[in-house]
Amino acid sequence: MLDPVATLSVSNLVLRSKQLEIDAVRHLARRAELVDVIGQLIQGLQRERGASGVYLASRGQRFADVRRKMVDEVVLLETRLREVFAEHVEPAQGATAKALSLMAWALLGMESLPALRTQVERQAMSAHDSVAAYSHLIAGLIELVFHVADAAGLPSVSRLLVGLLHLVQAQEEA
Repeated sequence: MLDPVATLSVSNLVLRSKQLEIDAVRHLARRAELVDVIGQLIQGLQRERGASGVYLASRGQRFADVRRKMVDEVVLLETRLREVFAEHVEPAQGATAKALSLMAWALLGMESLPALRTQVERQAMSAHDSVAAYSHLIAGLIELVFHVADAAGLPSVSRLLVGLLHLVQAQEEA
């Protein structure tokens, strides 16, 4: 067995330091990818929400094709987000109890989308109720972005992510 004190050297410490820095950058890149995919999904859901609202308010006379296109785009983004979530479930990837809980809520919301879309397609709900349902899911995704931004680890990156969060929130409020 090697004596830890005997193997302690400047070069070993510098090497380990660089390895940890590389790990931190990789971790940050994975978090940035997560935020990017969530942001794309939020934007897609906002467009789908708008098209669905017009579709319902017009009693199916307007935006039917636009709505279907938006749904197809969002379904692809949902799949991508599920893939990214799968990469973030281990503590080594930065998973925390709060992050996993928020991911679970986001998945629950995404799993309710087919039923929501069916109701919209059949015009079995009001435009107001449709907007509220989409907004609820979007709010959960925004909360997840906030958590990722808060846990970024680097103040400069956290500030950028919080800035992005404020833009998304402002867009949602508009």
